Amino acid sequence: MIVIKKYDELDCSTWDNFIKNSNNGTIFQKRKFLNYHLNRKFNDCSLIFKKNNKIIALFPAAEIIEKGIKILYSHPGSSYGGLILNKNASFEIINSLINALDSYLAKNKFRKIFLINSPDIYWNDHDASLDYLLLWNSYLIKETYISHAANLTNYKNVKNLLSKRKKRYIENDLSLKDVNFRSIKSKQELKDFYRILELTKKQFCTQPTHSFQELQLINNLFPKDIEIFVSAVNNEVKGGVVVFHVNSKTSLIFYNVIDINMKDSQLSSFQLYNCLKICKKRGSIYMDLGVSQTPESKNPLEPKFSLIKFKESFGCKGSMRIAYEKEFSVEF
Repeated sequence: MIVIKKYDELDCSTWDNFIKNSNNGTIFQKRKFLNYHLNRKFNDCSLIFKKNNKIIALFPAAEIIEKGIKILYSHPGSSYGGLILNKNASFEIINSLINALDSYLAKNKFRKIFLINSPDIYWNDHDASLDYLLLWNSYLIKETYISHAANLTNYKNVKNLLSKRKKRYIENDLSLKDVNFRSIKSKQELKDFYRILELTKKQFCTQPTHSFQELQLINNLFPKDIEIFVSAVNNEVKGGVVVFHVNSKTSLIFYNVIDINMKDSQLSSFQLYNCLKICKKRGSIYMDLGVSQTPESKNPLEPKFSLIKFKESFGCKGSMRIAYEKEFSVEF
C-alpha cells in the first residue's frame, strides 16, 4: 500500500537525497532551490510517497486557489516538477502512484491538479510509462512546449555540431577577436550583466524570471551547478549567459543575452558555442537551449520558427515539455 504524506521541513535532507538519486530529478526540485525565492511565497503542499516505509516518489507542489477552486499545482518556483520517481519504478508502481495521488486529492478536496513532468532529456533512464499512465488515468494534456537541445555525445569536437554557415559566421566575425568569455568575477559584473538582461527582456515586454537579488542568491547557493559567464571586451561586459547544470545528464541555458550595440555581431552564437564546450567538458550529455515559444504572441505557446532555426544551427533537436491537468468532481 502506498502512503502519501505532506512534506515537512524535517524531511529536507531526505528529500534532496532522493532527488539526487532519482531517475528524473533535477536541481529545480531540490528544497534549497524551491526555498530561495525572496519575494514570492507559496503555500507549499509537496508530497512524499512511501511504500513499506520507503520513499518511492516525490511531488514538489503548491496549493493555490484560483476563482475559488482549490488546485494542487506543480511547484510554481520550478520550471517543472511533476512526479519524481526512483530508478526502479515499475509500470505497476507508477500506475499505483497516480491512483494514490488521485485518492489523496479527492480526500483533501482538491478540485484540480496541474503538473509538468521533467522533459525526457532530463531522465537518467527514460521511461515513457509515466506519460502513458497519466493519459490512461484521464489526465489531459493542457499545454505543450517545444524546447531544443544538443546531444553533446554526437561528436568528439562540439564544433562539429554547428552548421557550416554558423561556423563560418563565428570564425569570420572580427568583432569577436577581443572578446573574453569567462566566469563572472564581481558583483559589479553581475549588475552589468543584469542590466543587459533587463533591457533584452524589455524589448519583448517581459521581465527576467529572477530578480537581481535572486540570481545572486542562487549563484551563491549552487556555485558549481549554476554558473554565470560574461563576454567582456577590455573588462566591459558586452553579454552573458546563465547555465543551470540541472543534473548529471543535462545542462540548461537559462539566459543568453548581449548588449544592443552587439546586435549585428555573432556574440550570441559565440557565447552558445563556448557553453557547448563547457558543458561537454563537464560531462553533460545534453545542453538544452530552452523553450522556443512566442510570449509576445496572442497564443504564447506558438512556436517561434526563427528561434528554432537558430537553435538547429547548433545541432539541436526538439524536446517536449508537457503540462497535464485533471479535474475532480465537486462531490466528495
